[in-house]
Amino acid sequence: MRRILRIASSITALALALSWLLLADSSPVSDWLLVHPVITNVAMAANVPAYVVAAIASGNVHAPGTAWIIATMATQWFLVGLLAGWAWCRARPNNSFKPNPLRGSA
Repeated sequence: MRRILRIASSITALALALSWLLLADSSPVSDWLLVHPVITNVAMAANVPAYVVAAIASGNVHAPGTAWIIATMATQWFLVGLLAGWAWCRARPNNSFKPNPLRGSA
């Protein structure tokens, strides 16, 4: 369970940093992204569920608060990270590349 939480926390931090990098006006790559709108459109589409939940939860559907948006984005990406961590730990239960020796083999 600790591995799953570690993976989920890492994915959350990476997704929030990437979202800031691709969507914020204060980002160092914002000028470059103005002429490459596909990247920002994909990033925004990935965060649409968080914006919808933030708008509903804040009560102001026209402009939800920044804190609401950040909290719902963190929650969304943490849930995605939990699912990815669970799948990763399920696919590799002992986290080993060594083959298991057969019983009775010499």
